[in-house]
Amino acid sequence: MCDKERANVTKRLNTAIARSRLRQLKRIDELGKLITDVLLAENECLSCLYKLVLAKNRLLSKRYKVLLAEKRRLSAMQEQLANLPHEAKNAEAG
Repeated sequence: MCDKERANVTKRLNTAIARSRLRQLKRIDELGKLITDVLLAENECLSCLYKLVLAKNRLLSKRYKVLLAEKRRLSAMQEQLANLPHEAKNAEAG
């Protein structure tokens, strides 16, 4: 094989290698874009989930406040019943 043929073969191999690397780089770029899209979608889901948890927390906090108010009301009623005269207690009970 002469030097000219060897140079031609080397050039074709280098060209094939360069094309293969270029295809690999394009695939890597496409995968990077897909991964970015997935991460953005996950971030959006987590953001929505966070908002849902905050809303649920606000709702539970309101319910807790209502229950505390009801507890205070019942405690006040119980205290009033305890302060009634003995006859009134029997009338209430009977």
